[in-house]
Amino acid sequence: MEKGERSRAAMVDACGELLRQVGYRGASMGKMIERSGAPRGSIYHHFPGGKDELVSEALLTSGARWRDHLAAVVEGERELGPMLIAVCRELAAHLEASDFRDGCPIATVALEASADVPAVREACSTHFHENEALIAARLVATGVPAAQAASVATLVLSTLEGALLLAKVYRDGSVLVRAGETLAGLVETALGRSA
Repeated sequence: MEKGERSRAAMVDACGELLRQVGYRGASMGKMIERSGAPRGSIYHHFPGGKDELVSEALLTSGARWRDHLAAVVEGERELGPMLIAVCRELAAHLEASDFRDGCPIATVALEASADVPAVREACSTHFHENEALIAARLVATGVPAAQAASVATLVLSTLEGALLLAKVYRDGSVLVRAGETLAGLVETALGRSA
């Protein structure tokens, strides 16, 4: 990776970290520059669209990394219940390791800026649609009929996002684990399987 690419990647990573911790409004350009160690002028060189362009790229990058990480966590798992519980345990472990500073790389920004900043809304929408598609594909791999997978994926994603928020606010990772266990049972029952 060349120096310019390293600087750009450092800015994207710093922005993603700030977004997870302080949201869109708290992630000022000054903080991004400070955290990335990049020269002030280089942000506008790499991101001529300014903060919104950098934030959009950071959201998509952070989202893709998490999606890849969680896909690896459940790789090879063929049972729906253990898959959901494994994801929730991993999310809880990450949240606890960050001392409850981190959370979903997208949710805070989606709530804060998606109504005001079209590029950010589009990045958030892309992230959530890609997550739903990944979840639906994993559900089909565990035997959920394709006709039901999209609806169940929406339920799973909504539950995960809500549980992440509650776990962060309560400072209690067990909220995620309980949500995963309960969700696994509910989904298995709704699909006519034994929980």
